[in-house]
Amino acid sequence: LLFLSTALRYYVVAKDADLPGDSAVAPENRVNWRISFSKAEKTLLRPASDYEKMYYRIVKYIFEAHREELHPLSSYHLKTLFFHKRQRNTGREARCDKEIGTNVVRFLFELKDCVRIASLQHFFIDRLNLFSTMEQTARDKIFLCLEGILDKLVSDPKRFLDSLHV
Repeated sequence: LLFLSTALRYYVVAKDADLPGDSAVAPENRVNWRISFSKAEKTLLRPASDYEKMYYRIVKYIFEAHREELHPLSSYHLKTLFFHKRQRNTGREARCDKEIGTNVVRFLFELKDCVRIASLQHFFIDRLNLFSTMEQTARDKIFLCLEGILDKLVSDPKRFLDSLHV
């Protein structure tokens, strides 16, 4: 771990490189360096209201129940969209528990649209599209899965939520 900036709250971290076993690179040199924004993300999540935390937890719960079908979509895609939505909708989204289901559905619809148009900008590096390297076939599979999740969730929310096993 190499700490870079207290002001910007990011780190450069070492991660094992995904190289074939017969690679000419020595095992001790099989390292990728990546920027980690975990400190900044924690700072951004701190002011989230109990309402926002609850609806985000429900979205993550749905994601975890369908993780295999949604692969290669990751929880990082969800977190990124959550950050963007909070930035855009500060003070505008419904904040009462009666409407939490509506906002979960809105979140999933927006995620589905991001997948469809293959566009979700990284929250900290706006030139980086998180879907730019994801193959069309993978995005199509995710899109159809999200469509199925939304159909079931909207048609019978109680039954859908009762059916989730994480």
